[in-house]
Amino acid sequence: MASEPSFMSLTPKLLRPHIPDFLNRRMSDLMEITEAISENDMPKIKFIAHKIRGNGATYGLPILSELAGEMEKATETLDVVHLKEITKRMFDVIKECELELVSEKVKL
Repeated sequence: MASEPSFMSLTPKLLRPHIPDFLNRRMSDLMEITEAISENDMPKIKFIAHKIRGNGATYGLPILSELAGEMEKATETLDVVHLKEITKRMFDVIKECELELVSEKVKL
């Protein structure tokens, strides 16, 4: 079974120096989403999810864009349980990327 390509290999070389900032911003976005879920602020969640969906694939994270798209749909159905699940999955994706980034730096 072939392994999934690393997000670093999917990120355009020009954007690679910006990956740490990108990941930090997405982590902040996810913390805002977590707060918005607790406040049942669907418009805010949808706005942030739309932003993440728009730039995830650009940085080599199409999975983040897909999850953000799911999140946008979940705001329309007011599915808080699913929103929490998606948020956790997005946190996991960011953490995996941070580990990969650290691994890449160690190789250099």
